[in-house]
Amino acid sequence: MTLQQAGQVLAQIAAAQQASTTVPPPTIEAPPTAPPTAPPTVPSTVTPTTPTTPTTTPSQGPLGPGAAFEAVYVVTSDQAVDPDRPAQIGHELEVVSDWFAGQTGGRRPRFVREGGSIVVTTVRIARTRAQLEASPSPGQSLQTELAGLSVPGPNHRAIVYVESGGDACGISTGAISTLFMAQCDIHPSATSTWPYGATYLAAHEMTHTFGAVPTCAPHYGNGGHVVDDPRDVLYGGGSARDWANLMLDPGHDDYFGTGGATCPDIADSPLWVG
Repeated sequence: MTLQQAGQVLAQIAAAQQASTTVPPPTIEAPPTAPPTAPPTVPSTVTPTTPTTPTTTPSQGPLGPGAAFEAVYVVTSDQAVDPDRPAQIGHELEVVSDWFAGQTGGRRPRFVREGGSIVVTTVRIARTRAQLEASPSPGQSLQTELAGLSVPGPNHRAIVYVESGGDACGISTGAISTLFMAQCDIHPSATSTWPYGATYLAAHEMTHTFGAVPTCAPHYGNGGHVVDDPRDVLYGGGSARDWANLMLDPGHDDYFGTGGATCPDIADSPLWVG
């Protein structure tokens, strides 16, 4: 081995050691590879330097007092249940709840809970993973199948995690927000902190499920997002997202804390508690 070769080997080892101690960047939504079809919700996830231009349809319908999110872990007919997944989902949704509380002065999404802990229900569907992925719109297909299993229940919205590819990394259709974990290799963890793991993606989709962003919002754009501020959790403009300062409608002029002066305010949703 020459001195030059030895130097190259040492450089490779040093690079590998540095990579092993580097915290991975949080995920971000990216444009779909083709124009979306109905339902037009096609966020995806790549590196933080990619501009965001996903499309979404707010998931708002009739809800009454005490409305809540139910957390659901979906297993296809040919998959084994991951015994760790419910606890990982529960942990990350608590992280998401804390983030929302910090943005709203203490108000949190209301989750179905038992003994103070978020209930994560495991549901097996009839389709195989391949069948789900091969459907024209996996998000819509999954929603239809879950509706036949009474998910979500009355006065509920659902945040669903499934080990499958899908329309995109995350999609909100009707009363269900789905995280297709295999689509972008985004999985919850029992140790995740904001905005890592699937925490950002869950918060983003849940904000859509609250009803954001209405088309009448001053900075509405890119099919259900805002295009004015990279700090916004629903930002869909062309600049890099400000990961260190993610906020819920900074300026309170589009969808939260607006007072309803210009268009609907998701602060009025019965899905909040506190």
